[in-house]
Amino acid sequence: MATLTIVALFAIQLVFFGMPLGLWTRGFVLGLLAAMLAVGMALIYRANRVVNFAQADLGTVPTGFAAALILFWQWPYLIGLGVGMLIAVVLGLVVEMAIIRRFRNAPRMVMTVATLGVTQLLVVLGILVPRWWGKNLASQRLESPLDWKLTLSVSWPPWKPDSSKFILGGNDIIAMIVAPLALLGVAWFLNRSRLGTAIRAAAERSDRAAMLGIPVARLNTVVWMLAAALSFLALFLRSGITGVPLGFAEGLPTLLIALSALVIGRLENLGTIAAAAVALKLLEFGVQSNADTPYLAYPIMAGAMFAALLAQRGSSSRRDNDATSSWRGAEEVRPLPEHLATNPWVVTVKYTLLAAAAMFVLLLPRLLGVGNVIKASALLAFAIIGLSLVVLTGWAGQVSLGQMAIVGIGAAVSATVTSRWQVDLTLALVIGGMAGGRPRLRWVCPRCGCEGCTWPSPPSPSAWPPSSGC
Repeated sequence: MATLTIVALFAIQLVFFGMPLGLWTRGFVLGLLAAMLAVGMALIYRANRVVNFAQADLGTVPTGFAAALILFWQWPYLIGLGVGMLIAVVLGLVVEMAIIRRFRNAPRMVMTVATLGVTQLLVVLGILVPRWWGKNLASQRLESPLDWKLTLSVSWPPWKPDSSKFILGGNDIIAMIVAPLALLGVAWFLNRSRLGTAIRAAAERSDRAAMLGIPVARLNTVVWMLAAALSFLALFLRSGITGVPLGFAEGLPTLLIALSALVIGRLENLGTIAAAAVALKLLEFGVQSNADTPYLAYPIMAGAMFAALLAQRGSSSRRDNDATSSWRGAEEVRPLPEHLATNPWVVTVKYTLLAAAAMFVLLLPRLLGVGNVIKASALLAFAIIGLSLVVLTGWAGQVSLGQMAIVGIGAAVSATVTSRWQVDLTLALVIGGMAGGRPRLRWVCPRCGCEGCTWPSPPSPSAWPPSSGC
């Protein structure tokens, strides 16, 4: 199914969003660089079972240093590349040992938040790097060390004499050569070298690998160093094509491409992930080349991602089950024992706090002005959204990156039915809640306790297999 999805993405781009050969080649080159970022994210996921949102920004700081050395101090291209690669490897080492390793035994959600914190830190450092030279790197391009040019021309329709020409510079050609070699080098390293074999073994079952004497922690450090090197190389090569990245290295579009490629490749098939990233980047480049539909690529990517998810079957691997359960950040809150719940002091404190909270809510609008009341209402609304994430991720172990989209859909529906159809506000809140989420009831197998099919048509208990087969 992954292969069909990738072929479908290529077909959609070629049929509906065609480009001249030169633009297509430029998009293919940028797709290879996006594939390097996606492969780095996949490596870290296989090692730590966490989606690294700081993958692109791992290359921001070393790329800033390398570009500053080349552009401001006139260092040779290869020396700047070597210094940047060294900084990237050291940065990956420091991030893993100083931050990620401290959360090794924490729930996966905590480590994911840690990668978001690393992102913010690296963004700030990436902005400050050129300021140490007192200059600006925004949109500056690195000059190619080779005076290579490749002119591509294509006539369309073929019978017309005029043709469109597109010149690929030295940086395009270098990226076209280096990016596939880097991806092939990663594949060789993981499949042929002893260290790569140990990394794959540790990624498969880290606890068993540790029992066999494999240094899992050191291997995770190597993976982060490799991911940082891939990120730097991708951004450095891209700096010669589209300019030096500052701030957020690639932004939401590249993150969406990487995540979509990871989903299509099931987070572990590196070859499929790389091919999917190239196809998605080509689709984005093709859509953006059509001025009338610049933002249509992202809904198509989301549709391809959903189609790949619906076609995938659930995994019965212990590794995947362990990774899923480790997303939970909190245990279920247990009720107070009966002898404590009926204690007079506990009852008194309970109702006293409830009365104080009610008085605070009633008196707060009188103490605050109109503007502050609106701000307090917004703060309360965001607190409710935060509580929804606590319930979803902290207790259920399910990660939702689109929680604010669900909030927006519910809010838009509530506002529409209130303003246009004059529906009462209370009923509009109920309608918005139903639009934002659909309740799903599940039944529990009476023999083994596992979840069965969806209500309202569960199978009869007599037809359910025995507990050994559940």
